[in-house]
Amino acid sequence: TPERKDFIRIWREFGPVFSVPSDLQSVLALCPAHMSKEQFCICLSAFYEAGLLVSDTGSIYNSHFETAEEKADLEATEIMRSLRSADR
Repeated sequence: TPERKDFIRIWREFGPVFSVPSDLQSVLALCPAHMSKEQFCICLSAFYEAGLLVSDTGSIYNSHFETAEEKADLEATEIMRSLRSADR
């Protein structure tokens, strides 16, 4: 399960101009060193669910970071709540 530091790391590494590629292999190729591909994909899913990644297609693919007016609560996303409850 990703931790807050993992989300911060992705945000800092890719910045606000990050776009998610259009296929899984390209997404996985962007995974930062010392982070599992699963953690990376979970982080992207949480960003998408929280509205920080947006897409015209309704898919995480081809989405891009959107600047938020206020802080997003990534721990409140369904994917993170599900993972945290499974950890217990």
